Amino acid sequence: MVSTGKVSSKSKVKKVKPSAEEKRAEESKKEAAEVKEERHRVVEMEVFGWRLVHELLSQEEQEEVLRRYRTTRPQLPKILTSDPVVRRLGAKPGDIIKITRTSPTAGVTVYYRVVDEA
Repeated sequence: MVSTGKVSSKSKVKKVKPSAEEKRAEESKKEAAEVKEERHRVVEMEVFGWRLVHELLSQEEQEEVLRRYRTTRPQLPKILTSDPVVRRLGAKPGDIIKITRTSPTAGVTVYYRVVDEA
């Protein structure tokens, strides 16, 4: 018998769709692998005309910020570990994130947040 490479309509295979829970688990694994593979340093987004850039600071940069502003980590505003941007950056509690906001009216403003447990 010679095969033409075509599948007859009689021999259709039913595809099984993964459940929503399986999809979420798979996406979570992919996200965790990305964070392990490459720790993102910068996340950019635009919300309501504001351009937000979140940057995970290195240990040296964190110490420089604390020294420049004569402050301590507990005195900085908080951002929770449950925040999607924090998860994407792979930041741990105690890390400092620099947030740069650009708007058409206010120009550029810089904020610092310390990562805190959710």
